[in-house]
Amino acid sequence: MKKIVFLGPHFDDCVLSCGELIDKFTEQGDDVCVITFFTGCPDEKDLSAAAKQFHSNCFLDHKSMDFRSNEDIAALNWLNCKYKHLGYYECLYRKNNKGAILYPNLKEIYHLKNEDNELTKDISKRIEIEVADADIIFAPMGLGSHADHTILHRAAVMASKIIKKPIYFYEDVPYVCYYYKSRKKSNWGQDMEFNLIKVSEKNWHIKLNAIKFYRSQLHILWKNEIQRLQQLEDLTYKYAPEHTVRVWLFRGAKNVFEQ
Repeated sequence: MKKIVFLGPHFDDCVLSCGELIDKFTEQGDDVCVITFFTGCPDEKDLSAAAKQFHSNCFLDHKSMDFRSNEDIAALNWLNCKYKHLGYYECLYRKNNKGAILYPNLKEIYHLKNEDNELTKDISKRIEIEVADADIIFAPMGLGSHADHTILHRAAVMASKIIKKPIYFYEDVPYVCYYYKSRKKSNWGQDMEFNLIKVSEKNWHIKLNAIKFYRSQLHILWKNEIQRLQQLEDLTYKYAPEHTVRVWLFRGAKNVFEQ
């Protein structure tokens, strides 16, 4: 039995990107834990206009994070894995050292602010602690440039130089779906090699059902169920005629999934 840890920025990210892997590993008896970083719920008086707008878009109130936490717990219980919510504030809730909102509008969340460099270092140290007894770690690739995804990706890269354990980087869903659709060129994957991990039809359908627990987010991420299923199906068959998940590993790192 291996201890496998998935690191996620927000409540839905690990299930969206790796739900079929989580099910594969729990099915074979591994000890799987999903650790989500940006889960803190600020006081209503501290919410910016952008945060309130996002809550409204999700049809939620100022207790949005409590509701989303329950969605996540339900999804991860469905996948029979452990979970941990670490309570960092996501970018729409963060303030700088002068008390000003760091990301005052929704467009800015896709551009990491320099003020978050210290937070990245802090999270890197936290990763070292959280994965101390893990055998395999999965972390986000940071596709889409969302500030929180970028922070966790950079923090995991920093931590990988200390912990000396395999860290696989998963492709962030739904952002990776847009990359494929637009054939957008990018420099992600430099100095890395990809690995295709096979999953079963059953693992795949378990993931699709797990995603449905995040009902506050579904209409934010996709126009409708047809679009969601089509994008996810395109992704799962992108590189092979069977269900696979593509993950990335730095060149020279030990690949425990290598045949």
